[in-house]
Amino acid sequence: MTGCAAHSVIIDQAVVQNETLGIISQVKVLHLPTEKFGEVHSILPQSSFDLGFSRQPMLGKSAIITWTSENGQENKVELALPGVPATDAKDRTMRLVYTIHPGGNVTVQLEE
Repeated sequence: MTGCAAHSVIIDQAVVQNETLGIISQVKVLHLPTEKFGEVHSILPQSSFDLGFSRQPMLGKSAIITWTSENGQENKVELALPGVPATDAKDRTMRLVYTIHPGGNVTVQLEE
């Protein structure tokens, strides 16, 4: 059911938040299986970047997030995209928020 529910959600914004203490660079988010992506050269600490996704149904099932830490370490995380129950998804426009945490952990959530 979760895979079907994700198709009912309309995304009007996708944001990457840098919750680390340093600048992260070469930030890229790739949605699978659609292969749509957004990328930016760098994000300052405790800042965010709008990936520029236009209003569209969320068809992705997972995402690969890659970035380079301030110390030059390359990072890659793959995670499942969240869904909402189909009954809650009708006529609902949401924003997809990726948060890069210290230590290389990444979370993703849907927000109204």
